[in-house]
Amino acid sequence: MRPPVAWAVILKDALLAAVVAILLALPLVGLQTYDIGGGALGIRTHFDWVALGAAAVFAGRLAWRCASCPVLSSVATDTGSRSSPSGAGRCGLVD
Repeated sequence: MRPPVAWAVILKDALLAAVVAILLALPLVGLQTYDIGGGALGIRTHFDWVALGAAAVFAGRLAWRCASCPVLSSVATDTGSRSSPSGAGRCGLVD
C-alpha cells in the first residue's frame, strides 16, 4: 500500500518558490526606466512578464516535486512494504 501524498506540502513549496521569483524579478524585470526628456526618467512596468515568470517557476517546481516523488513517479513500483520510500520527506509523503 502506498502512503498518501501531502499535496499541501508540495503546493506550499511551489508557491514559496513563485513568491521568491516575484521578489527577485520585480526590480530586475518588472520596472524599466526610460528617458522622458529634460533630464527626467520615467518608469515602465512589465508586471505581465513577472507574472509569467512566477507562473513558470510555480509550474516547474510543482513538476519537479512530482517527478522526484517515488509515489507519484511513473517508475515507482508498489513492493508491498509499509516502510517509507527514500526521499519521502522531500515529496510530502505522510506516514
